[in-house]
Amino acid sequence: MRRGTRKPHVTYALSAEAESIFPKAYGLLLNHLVTVISKRLPSRALRATMRNVGRALAEGHLERLKGRSRRDRIKAAIDALNELGGSAKFEENEGKQFIYGRNGCPLAAVTASRPEACLIVQSLVSKLVGMRAKKCCEYGETPRCCFELGRK
Repeated sequence: MRRGTRKPHVTYALSAEAESIFPKAYGLLLNHLVTVISKRLPSRALRATMRNVGRALAEGHLERLKGRSRRDRIKAAIDALNELGGSAKFEENEGKQFIYGRNGCPLAAVTASRPEACLIVQSLVSKLVGMRAKKCCEYGETPRCCFELGRK
């Protein structure tokens, strides 16, 4: 709940049980794809591949970000995550900047068993913001994306 000068605002999210009733064939497919690739590639090559996928996703956004401010670039990263099916937000805390996934992770179907899939999003965010994003994701039953942005 967020308090304001008017009515309190409430944010709703689906429970893990509710999430499971929506069709997610893409998650099953992506999970199998990453698993097969992980069996064929050494760990280092798999991680490099995940980063390359993230950078490739960012390419479509980079041209319009040339010369843009850090805030504009952060907004573009949040928009890109939302386009992937996430629900991202930006927060500043104790002088640090973070992008959080509010309601899970766009790659949640994969990250529980293959956390290296988070490198896709980490690379996407790093490329769009224009500096390294440090992964601080939460895994488990309800995964949550978290990326700490590098210093200004």
